[in-house]
Amino acid sequence: MPLVVNCSYVKHWLLGSPSPHARSILLSSRSAIWEEFWSSGMGEAAAGGGGGFSVELTGPRIYSCSNCRSHIADHDDIISKAFQGRNGRAYLFSHVVNTSVGQKEDRHLMTGLHTVADIFCQQCQEILGWKYERAYEESQKYKEGKFILEKAKVMKEDW
Repeated sequence: MPLVVNCSYVKHWLLGSPSPHARSILLSSRSAIWEEFWSSGMGEAAAGGGGGFSVELTGPRIYSCSNCRSHIADHDDIISKAFQGRNGRAYLFSHVVNTSVGQKEDRHLMTGLHTVADIFCQQCQEILGWKYERAYEESQKYKEGKFILEKAKVMKEDW
């Protein structure tokens, strides 16, 4: 059951089997329906491996897993490029796809104590970064629910 995401702000959500009779719904990525889809947990479940979904991002600027080239994120979902990962530079993203989330743990990071969970490529199980589950300092609360992708673990796809 693929979920095809067009980065020109039109999202195609295919339900059921990949047969010619599959139903599709067009969603603007900045619409209330799209936000409701993601906030309900359905978007993350679909994009993160729930229900056998696979996400193919289409558009001019896509980030892929550097190990298996599975699509991971849309450049338009970058919040900041000024982050540090385990292996150097990292980017903060609002959404990622084709990933699974590991166990939560408290870590002392450069900006203080956070509860985080590693994120893995759904295809090859490579650790790509982490998800901020909780920030204990008020100034860091904006990171909650966001994702760090390490620059060394992702590649620019065809750009």
